[in-house]
Amino acid sequence: MEPVVVRPSELHVAARRIDCQAVDFAEAHRSALWRASQAALGSGLSGAALPQMVGVWQTDATGFGERFTQHADGHRAAAGAYLHTESLSARELGNPGVGC
Repeated sequence: MEPVVVRPSELHVAARRIDCQAVDFAEAHRSALWRASQAALGSGLSGAALPQMVGVWQTDATGFGERFTQHADGHRAAAGAYLHTESLSARELGNPGVGC
């Protein structure tokens, strides 16, 4: 079985990509919400439902944004954890016989 190789720098790059995707998503969603809110559906049921639907979409967008942030932060935290573990391991290698 091959060892797992984790490069913290790659986790940081992935986190930045997720951040960029979050910005792109938010901009596209904001634009779509604006266009939907400008729709003229008249006074019928669809016209009455539109503001509620736009509100639900806005809530969903907020949730997606939070998940993007959590996912990117998870990558950053993992990178930090790997760096911390590597630092501890390096110190242990520098002090042979400690803990025996």
